[in-house]
Amino acid sequence: MKTGTITRTDLVDRAGVVRRTILRLEKKLGLSRIPCGGRQVIYQFTGTEEELIRQIKAPYRRPGNMRLSLVPDPAFVRREITRVCGPQMKTTISGCLLSLSRLAEMALILDGDAAIQINAARHQKLVGSHHHKKILSILSETRLIEKVGGYEAGKHCNSYRLVDAAMAQLEEQQLWWPTVNNSEEKPVSIEDLIDDAKCPHNPGVLSRLMEDSRAFSFSDDLDMEAVVAEQAADAMKKALTKRPKLSTQAREAIVRRSRFACIVAHRRYIENPLSLFRVGMESQRLFHPIAMMPRRLRAKLHCMGEHVTTLDICCCQPFLLGLILMEDRETGEIPQAELDRFMDLCQRGKFYDYLGQRCSPKRAREESKTLCYRDLFFGHPHSNRTPIVEVFNQEFPAMGGVLRRLRSSSRSLSGELQRSEAWLIIGRVLPALQEAFPCHPITIVHDAVLVPRSISAQAMKMMGRTVRHATGKQAGIKVETP
Repeated sequence: MKTGTITRTDLVDRAGVVRRTILRLEKKLGLSRIPCGGRQVIYQFTGTEEELIRQIKAPYRRPGNMRLSLVPDPAFVRREITRVCGPQMKTTISGCLLSLSRLAEMALILDGDAAIQINAARHQKLVGSHHHKKILSILSETRLIEKVGGYEAGKHCNSYRLVDAAMAQLEEQQLWWPTVNNSEEKPVSIEDLIDDAKCPHNPGVLSRLMEDSRAFSFSDDLDMEAVVAEQAADAMKKALTKRPKLSTQAREAIVRRSRFACIVAHRRYIENPLSLFRVGMESQRLFHPIAMMPRRLRAKLHCMGEHVTTLDICCCQPFLLGLILMEDRETGEIPQAELDRFMDLCQRGKFYDYLGQRCSPKRAREESKTLCYRDLFFGHPHSNRTPIVEVFNQEFPAMGGVLRRLRSSSRSLSGELQRSEAWLIIGRVLPALQEAFPCHPITIVHDAVLVPRSISAQAMKMMGRTVRHATGKQAGIKVETP
């Protein structure tokens, strides 16, 4: 068998990849290093150089899940780089395409004239530390991007924008929407969803749920900017619970992330409402495009020409926690009166409000809910000094002691609550609603059910009866109608 040698520098240049790629593929390609003096690395390989280069290039024509069609036409990029920098710069084209794909994606989401900050550390991970400055310099020289803002320590990174020629290429290709996942991924089937028989849920129920998902849609006159503004306002409130003051840059970043989340979720659902269906093997929760939508965007869904109503179990996980504690052997020390008072607050949907008001009269419900999950239910076993935990221990001292032991034991309280939630919603509530309303599409979002507005009153009664029959306790049902 023919063998040959080549330096790593020549291999990087000829293959048009970064050095990190060669290091990752050394074993797979059968490359062995030949000892030599200095810093140069020489590889010995089997076969011809052309075959070696072909093996390196093959897996990297489409990097990761990023579609290269998001960037201007590769031939256009190659022509511009060759024209300005000469033919010897062709080896950097793959790195330039990677950088442009990220810039193009953000430009499509923000808007064509937006300044896009490029974090140096992340860009180095993308194209390699040795190519980071070189690629940005080439893209600037070829007038594919232009620098519009400099680096300022602690405030912002260097900012760039795609120039008009690059944006014109995007317009011609009509690629004004980002595609995060590979567009060729096959549709999810019911067999994919319950493979290996690990899924605990009824295949018939999941199959009907997948079919019903097709019936939900958005109106043609959806005001995306209004949705983004509402979603950003919600995210801002949540961020303020962790940090009382937010800088201008932090607020702008929240708006950008909200716009990205809304646009990607909207486009993903438009392209394929059955994509990304999966069942969490640990939590047993069902994940799908509607469940993963931002809350404000989900509120704009329509079904059968009417608005969608959300039926939500009030304080679902605290309610389920109370049921677990009632059945747990460790709860013999909890007085019945204390457990009954806890369950009463959960059933009336007042648990978060009650603890929040005891901590601070001005505290909002959503902030109290966030703190309950972060500190009380899933926090560190010894995090007893936060206000929300102190109030809970004062109001429910015996339950507080049991919760501390559960958090410090090998039991995963969060996983146990999520599995109980999935058992109740997917295993009990959803089949009952599907049987009662065979002609109406129904879907779920973890502990909530989405139904057409015309059947919301009957569905709420059916849901309440099913929960009471399954748990022996009456749960509060909250109705949200846009």
